[in-house]
Amino acid sequence: MRAERAGIALGLAAGVALAFWGALDCGFLAWDDDLYVTANPQVLAGLRGAGVGWAFTTFHAGNWHPLTWLSHMLDVTLFGVNPMGHHATSVVLHAGCAVLAFAALAELTGTTWRAAFAAALFALHPLRVESVVWVAERKDVLSAAFALGSLWAYARWARQKARGPWWASLALFAAALLAKPMPVTLPFLFLLLDAWPLGRLRAWRELGARAAEKWPFFALSAASCLVTLHAQSAGIAVRLPVTARAANAVVALAQYVLRAVDPRELAALYPYHPVQPRVVLAAGLFVAALALLAFSQRRTRPWLAVGASWFAGMLVPALGLVQVGVQASADRYTYLPFLGLALAASWSLAELAERVPAGRTVAGALAGLVLAACAVETRRQVPYWHDTVSLLGRAIEVTRANWYAHTELGVAYATQGDLAHARLYLEKSLEWNQDQPRARAYLGLVDVESGAVEHGITELQRALLLDPEIAGGRYALATALERAGRLGDAVAEYGLALADPRSAQAARARLERLGADARARGDDALAAGIESRLSGAGPPR
Repeated sequence: MRAERAGIALGLAAGVALAFWGALDCGFLAWDDDLYVTANPQVLAGLRGAGVGWAFTTFHAGNWHPLTWLSHMLDVTLFGVNPMGHHATSVVLHAGCAVLAFAALAELTGTTWRAAFAAALFALHPLRVESVVWVAERKDVLSAAFALGSLWAYARWARQKARGPWWASLALFAAALLAKPMPVTLPFLFLLLDAWPLGRLRAWRELGARAAEKWPFFALSAASCLVTLHAQSAGIAVRLPVTARAANAVVALAQYVLRAVDPRELAALYPYHPVQPRVVLAAGLFVAALALLAFSQRRTRPWLAVGASWFAGMLVPALGLVQVGVQASADRYTYLPFLGLALAASWSLAELAERVPAGRTVAGALAGLVLAACAVETRRQVPYWHDTVSLLGRAIEVTRANWYAHTELGVAYATQGDLAHARLYLEKSLEWNQDQPRARAYLGLVDVESGAVEHGITELQRALLLDPEIAGGRYALATALERAGRLGDAVAEYGLALADPRSAQAARARLERLGADARARGDDALAAGIESRLSGAGPPR
């Protein structure tokens, strides 16, 4: 048995390597990879004492996930800023998650091949691509590795009642939360698994005792939720009514199921759009029908109810009931929840093998075809993540009115100096959503670089009215005003830019240069004004 399971584990790792090999050819993206690695001075300094302290005390990027920061720092120490090494780490972590998923399911259920198929389906499915190939989503695979280790240790404790696995499960759960708060629902999953397959929860009257024994897990979950809400409070970019959030959650849940069945048109971002009542009704009926089917089979086919509850329950924190960001849903959120669907599919396939004539042959063929199809589609999806332009172009291709992807693609083209394409995508984005400071700021920069300086100044000013704190906005406006010959206005904006840590050094340098030029040509009033701003700004940041 041990040799068989060891062989399966090696096969899972090999399958992940085959499906995700193309990730090693991908680069860093101009979409959060800068926040996490390429423009983050703390991470770029590598793993060191000061960085460890920063990792545990910062809410940078709107999250508190110190182990994720340490993981990126270690990668920089080992590989520098060569993206291949960073991608290799994520692929290895995902392979580890596949093996841990197999070990946990095998320990929970006492089966081997059912657990193996569920783990393989989880590992090779195209919905995993976003979590594995996006460097900024290292937190997904890292947190999941700890969470799956916690699940395996919990299953060992439930079967053996030894205290070692209990404490290991608790420690690994804490580590999972320190990498990403997504697994906060894991204690509820333990309760669910107590009912089936562990058989530790046979009646409702036992629920209190089973929950009480897990109080340290629930305490960690509560603490993680509080810290996460505080960390992400500034990132709540779309403040929607409760009814709109609830409607989106119902539709998103249905869409997650459909993407699990047909993952051919996945996107890096699915922007929020108001949902029509008829769409909410159809999604609600679809979800309700699946839930009713699973519930009605809870005694004869408990894996359906457990798998469905696992999937939906672990998705709750990511369904947008607390709206953070502009997305209506995201493939990365299915990483751990998907195992519930994989479990339900695997045990249903096993039932087919047992009850249908020639069932083993049919089930084996189906399993092979499904896994092969998943691996092929995953290999097809990975190259879309090669660079920012190909990724966002794909998102625009498979979604509707994706103003966010248009904005970011416009920004990417502007950064590359392709002003014509940048303008095309930025203007299209603003047609759908006019109140975008980022799109307006970059459109202003494109105008300035194209020679339409006054129009660019107007766009930059509109962007700052929408968001006075937009990164580099004051400095960009100041340089445009200087280019237009409006030195007094430029000096005023450079002075305001001194308060922005992201552009303070550059603004100080420009003011010093303008001051020197003003003194050289005898403009004492302007020189004095510049000196006053520099002396009042304090030391460079």
